[in-house]
Amino acid sequence: MKSSELLDTCADRWEAGFGWAQRCLARNAANEPAPATSKDAVACCSIGMLLRCAKEFDGIGIASTYLTNYLLIDPVYAISVWNDATSRTKEEIIHAFRGAAELARSAKD
Repeated sequence: MKSSELLDTCADRWEAGFGWAQRCLARNAANEPAPATSKDAVACCSIGMLLRCAKEFDGIGIASTYLTNYLLIDPVYAISVWNDATSRTKEEIIHAFRGAAELARSAKD
């Protein structure tokens, strides 16, 4: 799976109604932390959704690089810190994933 496809798939799932989480990879219906790839997960953070949608692990690193480049954040700052900002919204997450997908497409990935 290309990075652009992975990033768009993540955004598509959120837009289709899958929940967005903070402070853990995923949450179940009881709002408790859950594995991102679990069928019990009803919400995922940015990294959790990448894990959930990825067909192979290598694609996550490349896709997350496009995301940090799009957001102009240092990888040391980490996507999880950006995701977990108190004021962050699901709409901002979707917008960032779409922008990162465009960056990936422009690089033919």
